[in-house]
Amino acid sequence: MKQKLAILFNEDNINSRLDSKIFNYSIITLIILSSIQIVIELSPEYKEYKDLFVLLERITIIIFTVEYIIRFWLSGILNSEYQGIRGKLKYFFSFYALIDFIAIVPFYVSFLFTGSSLAMFRIIRILRVLRLARYLRSFDLIVKAAKNKKVEMMISMQFVLLLTFVLSVLMYHVENKAQPENFTTIVDAMMWSLAKFIGDIAGFGNFTPITLMGKVLATFVGFLGIAVFAIPAGIIASGFVEEIEIAKRIAEYQNNYRILKETFQVHNKISDRKLLKEIGLKTFQKALTVEYINTRIGFSNEDIFNTIKNSDGLRLRTVKRDSFSKYEDVSVIEFHNSNRIYGSFIKRDSEVIIISTQNYSDVFSGHFTYSLASYLNASYISNEYFSSGAPLKERQINFSSNEFFLNSSLDNKCNELVEFKKDINNAIPSNKLVLYIGTAGESRSDIHILFGGKKGEVKFDFERMTYDNSTRLEIFYNELNENAKSIFNYNVITHEEFPNDNKRKLSSYVSNILNANIISIFINVKILRYSDNKTYYRTIKLIGDSIKKHLL
Repeated sequence: MKQKLAILFNEDNINSRLDSKIFNYSIITLIILSSIQIVIELSPEYKEYKDLFVLLERITIIIFTVEYIIRFWLSGILNSEYQGIRGKLKYFFSFYALIDFIAIVPFYVSFLFTGSSLAMFRIIRILRVLRLARYLRSFDLIVKAAKNKKVEMMISMQFVLLLTFVLSVLMYHVENKAQPENFTTIVDAMMWSLAKFIGDIAGFGNFTPITLMGKVLATFVGFLGIAVFAIPAGIIASGFVEEIEIAKRIAEYQNNYRILKETFQVHNKISDRKLLKEIGLKTFQKALTVEYINTRIGFSNEDIFNTIKNSDGLRLRTVKRDSFSKYEDVSVIEFHNSNRIYGSFIKRDSEVIIISTQNYSDVFSGHFTYSLASYLNASYISNEYFSSGAPLKERQINFSSNEFFLNSSLDNKCNELVEFKKDINNAIPSNKLVLYIGTAGESRSDIHILFGGKKGEVKFDFERMTYDNSTRLEIFYNELNENAKSIFNYNVITHEEFPNDNKRKLSSYVSNILNANIISIFINVKILRYSDNKTYYRTIKLIGDSIKKHLL
């Protein structure tokens, strides 16, 4: 429910989703109508239609109030900056939130005040037209242009003010003796100059210099007055043009992303479509080569790289021999369903949740875990953007390490980690089983099933097990091992190579702190990278069927 509303209330979707378009344009229509109503109230004909306008006002206020409450409720989801009590308080004092509040508060205040005080509050209602700023792209572009050019504007205005000060001092010295009643002090000279800049609305400069030098300086003041408005306007106009170009490029990247996403979802091989239908798995292609995108869609390498750089959910990887080509490394594009600042979170009505804290360099691990979650209809959480191997230093955070979850001091430094912890805590209590999926190296065995215990542990009943039914677990393991050997010649082991009692691991946090049943499954990178699609997808089915049969 909350996630669906968040999608609806996200202004970024106004041009991409029909439901968001309808909702946002409905709000825009109400804002315009209510603003027109405020103007009409001042006309003599208002009394004739007063009841109609009062009804419209009440309906508008009810809708605006509900919208305001929902936006306040969803603020932490729409923007991680507004999570928690402090975040909610910060959201309340943000520009758009204050405008939304001002749009509704006069109606409720009207029940407390009368006379001139009420009239003042009713006048404030006109500020609700500023709510259009939330939806109008032009306003957003101007604000961004002003922000991006603030340094240039400050420098230019500093120069103008400095020059104004110099001219005012000179004006005082040349005009003071000629007309001391008008140029009494330097402040008077400055007020005269500023008055000329703004057209002398207040009458401060209702006199002119009478000396030759004063007239010359007045000419410079006149040119400077033009510069006061022309320079900032030119700077903002330049920034506005730049923002329009950026917006065009972003729109182009978004369109490219949509095309790539559709390409991933439509499998290019008939055999793959038949295989997925046979398995009962709805998922997207695990990877597409750059060459395929070049020839099939017509995207250049520059188009691909820029789209990946500016879009969430796409990653470029180099896959070594035999995965796609027997003779050379191949550049491939991976697709991930990303809906969190750290990666993905899908909450389903299920008895199982899959956690994937993948390494950034792991190829296809995200697709494998996502597909397994889809096959099991399980909840799913995965960090696509953060790991110890991430290329950006600020994203080199090991989400699989327990110490990051227990160290609350990191919460102020990494909003992504806070959101990851929150989603884990919210998802796990409603589920009976947690599957922690990782990647094993090429030199390891094919599949590792870990459930607590030290390296070399082969029993299914020991202290500090992370699964509470050793009998079911042993049956699950034995059947998976037998089928994996007979079908794929896979080697399935328990703790022979990996220990699973490390308190620093996320699995330990989930097991001990959240008191959940957890099994760690590590898939060899050879299966992820080098196996053909038939083997790859049937491996997902193999593991999924064993889990369904014995652990759910």
